[in-house]
Amino acid sequence: MSELALPLDVLSSPSIINIFCISFEEEEALLSEMDVTGQAFEDMQEQNSRLLQQLREKDDANFKLMSERIKSNQIYKLLKEEKEELADQVLTFKTKLHVDNVALKTSQSLHPCGLRKLEEKEGVLQTTLAALEKELAVRTQALELNKRKAVEAAQLAEDLKVQLEHTQAKLKEIQVSVAENRTARERESSNLKRAQETVLTKCFHVFCYECLKMRYDTRQRKCPKCNCAFGANDFHRIYIT
Repeated sequence: MSELALPLDVLSSPSIINIFCISFEEEEALLSEMDVTGQAFEDMQEQNSRLLQQLREKDDANFKLMSERIKSNQIYKLLKEEKEELADQVLTFKTKLHVDNVALKTSQSLHPCGLRKLEEKEGVLQTTLAALEKELAVRTQALELNKRKAVEAAQLAEDLKVQLEHTQAKLKEIQVSVAENRTARERESSNLKRAQETVLTKCFHVFCYECLKMRYDTRQRKCPKCNCAFGANDFHRIYIT
């Protein structure tokens, strides 16, 4: 191995000029590819930010739905207790009304004045019973409505959970893609930094010094492009003088 300043007439030969032109075009193409990759990387980062925002919004919506579901369940429980209480009251009034009817029939022939009072009392009881039955119907309707709302909230929460899992999976895929693009950009940048500064004097192909030295040290002493054999004195760094 040696370092050699090639004369200007050798460097100005058509083969060397053609090699430098090809190397320059390859470098330009690599730079262009890096720009495209960089733009794609920035687009993926922007998409990643949008998905994170959507993820936060769905988390908030899910929390709100869970709160509404808990509230609906509490209202359902209270209405159910009120319904049971009203049903007990209706049963009590019906029992009392039955007892009063029996007493009325017993005292019809004995107490005409008392009969009138019992009839008035029965009318009051019938009115109270009708009001209680009406309130019970309203409570039952409200109970069914809150039950439907609770079921709908549970279904919506389940749908949001599925969407959240899908968004998380998509976000993970984008993060992996971003990491792969970052690695590719670093590798391309590293390759670009390795200047092609060494020429094989047998075939005039140009490579980086480290690549040729590694091939020589590992006894792979043939040109990577044309397979021409070379020795220790056949590759030199280029110095334009």
